[in-house]
Amino acid sequence: MIAALGGQRQQAEEHLAVLQGKKETGVYPELIAAVLNGQKKNYAKAQEQLNAALKKEPEHPVALYYSGSLHLTQQQLDQAEQAFAAALRHAPDLAAAHAGLGQVYWQKKQMEKAAASYQKAIAAEPDTLLYHQQLIAVYKAAGQKEAAEKAAKDMLYFVPGVKERSLEQGLELVNRVAYDEAINLADRLLAVYKKIPAGHYIKAIALINQGDEEAARKSIADLIAAGTRIAKT
Repeated sequence: MIAALGGQRQQAEEHLAVLQGKKETGVYPELIAAVLNGQKKNYAKAQEQLNAALKKEPEHPVALYYSGSLHLTQQQLDQAEQAFAAALRHAPDLAAAHAGLGQVYWQKKQMEKAAASYQKAIAAEPDTLLYHQQLIAVYKAAGQKEAAEKAAKDMLYFVPGVKERSLEQGLELVNRVAYDEAINLADRLLAVYKKIPAGHYIKAIALINQGDEEAARKSIADLIAAGTRIAKT
């Protein structure tokens, strides 16, 4: 399913052949086939296969999401909105469905709703740059220059390599005994990346070295909650 939605047709077709060869009776053979036919713009066949999948599992969030996507591709905005909303009722953190709603509202010129939907998509999958780019485009289309500029700055935090370089900088500050700077940097990183374990680690080490036992214990507790599998915990 991931291969199909990601446009890796050959891989998806190979897996589909295996499922069909094993006479798989679940939802995925029809669902994968629906996505592949939708990509070929064979919408009638895709809808038929999607209906078969939904008959087996009417509340399957990915099937409902793809139903919305299929309607959106054909500019059937009301049906798309209903399908994406149904997917989110069963999977509230499904970023793709939030982004799908964003597209629907964008095309309906309901910019406030579009922006809110993309914000939810970003909250669920902050590393997906496409959602940031689409939110910026919505703000620009709505003439919200300041909001677009802020969204563009926020996106920079998720460009590949930025997070890693920032964490390296935090460790360097600790090693240089610049504890206040390390704590400030860790707070900025945690405000953006939320539960990133390395941010809690940097802050905890700096606080320990400052002798702030109470605050250090809290950071250590946060580190344990966020990074139980990390050796340094």
